[in-house]
Amino acid sequence: MLSAVEADLPAAETLRRLLTDTLQIPADGLLGFDLNVYDTQPGAFFGPQREFIANS
Repeated sequence: MLSAVEADLPAAETLRRLLTDTLQIPADGLLGFDLNVYDTQPGAFFGPQREFIANS
């Protein structure tokens, strides 16, 4: 998605450009952004007797 041509740009500027291009708005139209992630992996039991759970 992010091309090697943009490798010399800082990560924040690359993301800003991706957002403005996707939303089809001018660069000065994006005042700010927050990036949130969510773990989509299901929880899992682990340990010798499966006594621990890993979940987010």
